[in-house]
Amino acid sequence: LVGSLLYLATATRPDLLYAVCFYARFNDKHTLAHWKGLVDVCRYVRATLNYGIKFDKQLTERHLVAMFGDASHADWFTSRKSTYGYLSRLCGGAVSFRCGPTEVVCLSTTESEYVTLTHTGKAAAWLKGVSSFLGPSMTTALTDDAGIVIYVDNDAARRWAENSGFAARRNKHIDIRFRYVNELVTNGVVRLRRVDTTDNPADFLTKPLGQKRLKYLLDLIGCGPV
Repeated sequence: LVGSLLYLATATRPDLLYAVCFYARFNDKHTLAHWKGLVDVCRYVRATLNYGIKFDKQLTERHLVAMFGDASHADWFTSRKSTYGYLSRLCGGAVSFRCGPTEVVCLSTTESEYVTLTHTGKAAAWLKGVSSFLGPSMTTALTDDAGIVIYVDNDAARRWAENSGFAARRNKHIDIRFRYVNELVTNGVVRLRRVDTTDNPADFLTKPLGQKRLKYLLDLIGCGPV
């Protein structure tokens, strides 16, 4: 059941991704409560069978590739790892999305958001590479010359990614691989912008949300009745 739901969640239903990934943690030690939770997910799927991802025909500023990232600090109660989530939007609709646990235990919210920025930056670099195969005209149409914009709602993580020397004494323990986002910013592959938490669609990839807020965030990425 988890595998079937995961197939759907990774294709055209990003609204299912967090819930399915959450229950996937307990595949080898599930209980009746976990099974009932999955049944609730199936009920939600049945009530939203007409949901999909819509894209805009008109080329506006929303047609440019935009990335959103968010993190939920230390919400894995056994390992105390954080959950990260990111998605990319193109022509008003989500084209890629992912969530999962951070590879390391983060000591602060800033660290978990910084690790998320690295994962989001890697996805942005991949999307920029994919657009290059479509030809120069499509690359110009889909990506900005100033770099793909990554929206983040944590100011400290954004300043850290833009300045590798930010709070150096407190951040020396961070693994070298997570410094990759600093290089992307320096080379102009990505640029970071502030987004309010209430308008960050990646929020639903890191935590459960109420119906009203979930619908609002899904509208931002074109996910809804088609």
